[in-house]
Amino acid sequence: MSTPREQTSENNTSRPGQRKGATKANPTDAEINQRRLQVGRMVSEQVLQSEMAERLGISRSTLSRDLAVIKAEWRSQVRVQYADALSQEVAALDQLERIIWTTHFKECDDALSLRIDLRAVTALLAIKDRRYRLLGLVGPPKPEIRPLPLLTDEEYEADERAMMTRLKRGD
Repeated sequence: MSTPREQTSENNTSRPGQRKGATKANPTDAEINQRRLQVGRMVSEQVLQSEMAERLGISRSTLSRDLAVIKAEWRSQVRVQYADALSQEVAALDQLERIIWTTHFKECDDALSLRIDLRAVTALLAIKDRRYRLLGLVGPPKPEIRPLPLLTDEEYEADERAMMTRLKRGD
């Protein structure tokens, strides 16, 4: 015959997918995931947070944690989808650029036979511009702004004398 302590430990053996000691206050991972799916659905239905917590029977702090996890997952999915879309768009631009080069400039074997198709050049420039915009490479480089060195009165007067001397000589 086992003691009450031994019986309790025998009943608390965890199953796969269940955290040790899972109860209503301490749900399993599967229950948490199921609840987060419900929270996600309610967010898409624009249900108020207070109503969500009430419907699910959880505290506002638990709901806040669930929302933070859900939003982080959504952000990571959007980043992956954006990166995929970006790479597909750049690949399409590369293919279009190759087609323009091969169809409009294949006759350019030597400099004498060069016939420039301005529409093709315009299209190539538009493709390059689009690619640079997609990759965030647009805009002129920003100039480096350095503070002017502060001169002492003596240095300023010496520079002024040197400048006047150059002007007199015609330098």
